[in-house]
Amino acid sequence: MAVAEPFDEKDLWPTERLWQMAWRRLKRVLRHAYRRLPFYQQRFHQAGVTPEDIRIPAHLSRIPILTKAEVLALQSQGGGGLFGMEWGRRESSVFLLSSGTVGTATLWEPWSKMWLRSWACARAYWHMGLRPGMRALMVAPSWHLVALLDRMVFDRIIPCQAVIVPWGTHLPVYAGHLLDAILDQRPQFVNMFLPMLYALLAECQRRGLEARQAFASFHTLGVTGAGMTIKAWRELHRRLGVRELLEGYGHAEAVVSHGCSAHLGHHLMLESSYVEIVDPATGQPLPPGQRGLVVSTVLIPQGSLYIRFAPGDIGELLPLRCPCGLPWPLLEVYGRVEDQVTVAGRALLPYDVRACLDEVPELLTVSAAIVRRHGPMSRLELVLERPPGADLAQLERKVEEAIWQGLGLEVQVRWAQALPARWKGTPVIHEEEVGHV
Repeated sequence: MAVAEPFDEKDLWPTERLWQMAWRRLKRVLRHAYRRLPFYQQRFHQAGVTPEDIRIPAHLSRIPILTKAEVLALQSQGGGGLFGMEWGRRESSVFLLSSGTVGTATLWEPWSKMWLRSWACARAYWHMGLRPGMRALMVAPSWHLVALLDRMVFDRIIPCQAVIVPWGTHLPVYAGHLLDAILDQRPQFVNMFLPMLYALLAECQRRGLEARQAFASFHTLGVTGAGMTIKAWRELHRRLGVRELLEGYGHAEAVVSHGCSAHLGHHLMLESSYVEIVDPATGQPLPPGQRGLVVSTVLIPQGSLYIRFAPGDIGELLPLRCPCGLPWPLLEVYGRVEDQVTVAGRALLPYDVRACLDEVPELLTVSAAIVRRHGPMSRLELVLERPPGADLAQLERKVEEAIWQGLGLEVQVRWAQALPARWKGTPVIHEEEVGHV
């Protein structure tokens, strides 16, 4: 199938050519780091490897994986954000923050080269449906790299009629203010965190407002920050009435990707990052179609240079050619390592549990949290929001059947009137917190 409206000529290249482009850029980044950056000079030396030793993708496993915890430790030791992995430090620059479940790190970026990163972001937005002259609403914290890239996209690459950036409203607790902004400004292209979308739906219900009416102006709604099963997507799409509801994935250190209209995964923008999937235990590469640790290398030699960085996500490269026609490879991400829970000897992600719960129609889009206990767990424990007017005994039996059929596990269900706002973006809670519902 041909691409309906390509962003540029790269959207027409075969996938193999895109991977070859990414490999050439990767080799250039490795050479830059080895020759110019003290952190990587020492790292490569300790591993006994040089860029010339990396001749095929399997050889990348010779370079140690960089973790967020390691970056935080290095920045703490140095008393600042710079520790020898920054390219082009003499230029005018900006400092940005990279948040996450394990802590907040500092990113350093040369101002004059930011447009290189914004190009991949613009491509992703174009594929999602952004066009010149639209009104865009972006719910991202102002200190994040995405906020800066968005400005460059909307100013220079795909000029918009207006860009609405609500101040301080990227958290679910501010859903009421964000809904007011949506009703007042009527944006067409919107990007936000999935937990915020759920909070907006709850706010619409509280006001007696139909979600379709609230979001009537939306052409595209992109969501990030949590996995969305295909059944959850279908239900949300039905309730919202938007033309496109797309799930995105990325992280400030390297990866840019976007959900596809075919809803098979996320198209990976190989012009900005090279992605591997590796075995979490051995560090060895895994073939397409197998879950493992997402490891990425930034392909733009500027600023904080992240090589073989593992932010802690579990995903897979999909061995599919997308029916939408785009040649960019498909990546699917299922959750974070920190969110894995072991039940009866089996490692589970919230996505796996959500896929089972979504087999129960009454629970589609209902918030849920998995309980993690300090000792061994022989059965799954869940805290679910109580749907209004539901027969809880009957609903509990449906949950038990869905979990048993999908995962082969017994389950204990606890019902809550509403999950605390902090849990809506945290699908795993510790046993001490259960008493707060």
